[in-house]
Amino acid sequence: MRRTVDHGYMPRRRPGPWPLPVAVCVSAIVAGCASRVAPRDSAMFEQFLDQGDYRAAAEAAEQAGRISADGRTQNIVWALNAASALYDSGDMKTAIPILDSTERLAQTDDLDRMHAAIDYRYTTYDGVMTNIYKAMSFLALGDHESARVEFNRSEDRQRRAEEYFRKEIAYQAAHNQAASNLEFGNLMQRAQSNPDYAGAAHQLGAMAIYAPFENPFATYLAGVFLLAEGDTAKGMDRLQRAATALGPASPAARDLAWTKQLHAAAGAAPPPSIWVVFENGQSATFHEMRVVLPMMGGAPMTLALPALAPNARAYASLRVRAGGVTAETQAAGSFDAVMASEFNRRRELILAEAVAEMLAKQAVYEVTQTSNNPLLRLASNVTVNVSTADTRSWTALPKEFQVARLAAPADGHVTISAGDGRAVGDAAVPPDRSCIVWVKAQRAGARAAVEVFPLS
Repeated sequence: MRRTVDHGYMPRRRPGPWPLPVAVCVSAIVAGCASRVAPRDSAMFEQFLDQGDYRAAAEAAEQAGRISADGRTQNIVWALNAASALYDSGDMKTAIPILDSTERLAQTDDLDRMHAAIDYRYTTYDGVMTNIYKAMSFLALGDHESARVEFNRSEDRQRRAEEYFRKEIAYQAAHNQAASNLEFGNLMQRAQSNPDYAGAAHQLGAMAIYAPFENPFATYLAGVFLLAEGDTAKGMDRLQRAATALGPASPAARDLAWTKQLHAAAGAAPPPSIWVVFENGQSATFHEMRVVLPMMGGAPMTLALPALAPNARAYASLRVRAGGVTAETQAAGSFDAVMASEFNRRRELILAEAVAEMLAKQAVYEVTQTSNNPLLRLASNVTVNVSTADTRSWTALPKEFQVARLAAPADGHVTISAGDGRAVGDAAVPPDRSCIVWVKAQRAGARAAVEVFPLS
């Protein structure tokens, strides 16, 4: 069953303990942070996606995020959703500057810890998919050099993610006074042993089948691009890495074996081929989980934490017919697993941030109760009892990627259908040139987006 939530990722990063008045102010303004997502706007956006009306979805996201004509905005979440909807509608030229804007905002958060503390956390998988959509958009515009740059950036982002994460942990440890507090350690242990938290952690661990911060599909797609560009050695390296993550029966492994066979035949170039990429269903979304913990010196307090919930596929697979040959799409990467693997790596840090916030609120409450200012006491009473998990995310991403490869048809015609025989779409492809046919369906029966990207 599809879940309707206030979408998002996880609690904000915090730069460490603030002076008490500042802590109160920050708690008050978090709800109005730059990347706010209103439930009504989110429901409208997803309704358009469910219908396959990608242009209307893009317009709804642009309006909700107050995105200017040149792509600038202060709302990372809506910029990501708008850009991917524009991509699916075929408007690559408009999508690129919006994706550029999200990267600028993310860089601002990296440099400005206070801004990062109250804004959306731009994840590694957000960044990797930003690079992938930009790479494909540049391909559509015939700019292969810029596409290569973005594919390289997607790989570099994955490679360096663990390093950045360790620096984040070190920064939090150095600036979080609560970490040395006995109550902090006790609350961490109680939370970790809480049945609700432990159960959610177990489910998350079962979904997290990839190495943290790894997106095998992005690596595979980069390999396909490099092969088509004639960079066989680098293309095979990417395919090998993707095949290691995805398994010996994956499209990455089969393409690697195919390429090796061609290479063994006196370095024969790949024949004109089509790769059908299927963005299937909607990615997992976050909802709020509440964990009640006893306090040493007072009444129980509640932690609000994000929990990951998967959504359904649109179709089990697609059937692709070209040149009298039919092929079925097969899994080339679970995006749910990408999200879960990164979230699982961050899970303990997220818990520590939530516990530190709880202790900070408790400290504010205790100090303000001795104040002669009734408004200050009232504000602290409200703040100490309010805890909200950040559950925003880039909801236009797919649940999984599937791929089928066929020889380029002489008649230039490709027909795509679902397993039950219902028509999904058609594409006109070059008969003498390799290309990628990109298909997106968020819900079964919805109008699918079908775009063609020439490669070589």
